[in-house]
Amino acid sequence: MSPSSHPSTFPHSAALESHPLLFSKGKPRGLQAARKLRVSRRDNRWADKNYKKKALGTAFRYSPFGGSSHAKGIVLEKIGVEAKQPNSAIRKCVRVQLIKNGKKITAFVPNDGCLNF
Repeated sequence: MSPSSHPSTFPHSAALESHPLLFSKGKPRGLQAARKLRVSRRDNRWADKNYKKKALGTAFRYSPFGGSSHAKGIVLEKIGVEAKQPNSAIRKCVRVQLIKNGKKITAFVPNDGCLNF
């Protein structure tokens, strides 16, 4: 019997065909795969909103607060902002000019009666 006519020329061929890592798609594996994994992670990281904001510095450049959580300002006027549908209310707000950069923003005034002071 010749080797080509034999049904199984390679030992354990059934076990190899069902092996999950042999014909895998997706991330590269092996000793030389580190660069490929690192570069693909670096490229895909830009899809993360927080990473992109931090890396580009947009929080400091375009946010009126300049990346901080609080800011002091001078109240210019009291205004009432109407609520969106389906609510109907007038939200008590004030127009404020920030001291640190001079930008004008609208700030919500919380609690009942706080706008009187």
